Order: sequence, then C-alpha cells, then structure tokens
Amino acid sequence: RQEVAASKKEKGKLNVVFLSRIARMKNLDGALKMMKPLQGIVNFSIYGPQEDNGYWEECRRIIKQLPSNIKVNYYGNVQHENVVNTISNYDLFFLPTLGEGYGHVINEALVAGCPVLISDRTPWRDLENKGIGWDIPLEDHERFTSILQRCIDMTKEEHSKLSIQARGFGEEHARNSESIKQNIELIMDCLK
Repeated sequence: RQEVAASKKEKGKLNVVFLSRIARMKNLDGALKMMKPLQGIVNFSIYGPQEDNGYWEECRRIIKQLPSNIKVNYYGNVQHENVVNTISNYDLFFLPTLGEGYGHVINEALVAGCPVLISDRTPWRDLENKGIGWDIPLEDHERFTSILQRCIDMTKEEHSKLSIQARGFGEEHARNSESIKQNIELIMDCLK
C-alpha cells in the first residue's frame, strides 16, 4: 500500500494530470480545448505513449494556442508500478475519454487520492454523489470547464476531503476486485 501525501492544493491553482495513451480515443485534444477559458494558474501534465504522431501534432497546435496561465508539459511514458505514485502528485485526474471498457487508470487515480474528472463513457458512474469526482456527458464541454474552474477555486480543505474519499473508495474497490479475481481463479481450478 502506497502512502498518499496530504493535499498540497492552493486556491487559485490546479495541478492536473492526464495519464493515458496519446490516441484520439482518449480525447486529449478535447481536454486541452476545455481548459482554454479557465481563470487561475493551471499546470497540466501529460503522461503516456504517443500512438499517433499526427494526433499528437494536433494536440501540440492546441497547446500553443492556450493562454499563458495554462502550462502544459509532456513527460512521456510511466512504468505501471509508478502510476499511483505519479498521480498522487496531482490535484485532479482528467480523462474525458471517448470510451473505456473498464478504465484501470481511473481506479489507480482514486487509490492515489486524486479526484477524477472523466466522461460518461466509462463504467465509472455517480462519482459526484460518492464525493470522489465527476463523470460528465462528453458533449457538455461547458460543464467540464465549470468543474475545472471549481477545482481551481477549491481550498486545500475542500480538496483534502475529496482526496480522502477518493482514496478510501479506490482502495475498497481494488480490494473487492482482487477478491473477485481470486474467486474466479479458485472456481477455474476446481473445474479443471
């Protein structure tokens, strides 16, 4: 079990992470466009392998058009064993994906104590009521932007509460997933 540091969130600032394949399906271009109207200081860190050079060039053009209060850095790939630790350094995990079968990285973000802002195209639902993030209809760019702004304006105390709830939920979900996996393996062994 990895320890999650206490929230370092500052009101008026937001450290956002996107960790996924750099591919059209993951909607990095959409994420970048949603940031354009934001007020406050935003550091947006991108991690993941570039699968489509043409698409990455499109994203780079959008990055160049962002206002000066939004800083974007690309850090390349992250080894799987370092994913939770990497995400734990951020205030928000942002993945407005066009579709996920499961979205393991979403649970890893929660385990890291990082609230998530994702599209409604994953199995992860009702996140706001659970107090761990938001799952927004992909078409509702204004809602994504308003939640990003709400996160920028959030105090350390408000963020800390979200972070603690995210971590608790993520750890519980990971435990349940592991026990289901072990039960399936046990049943398969018995059937052999």
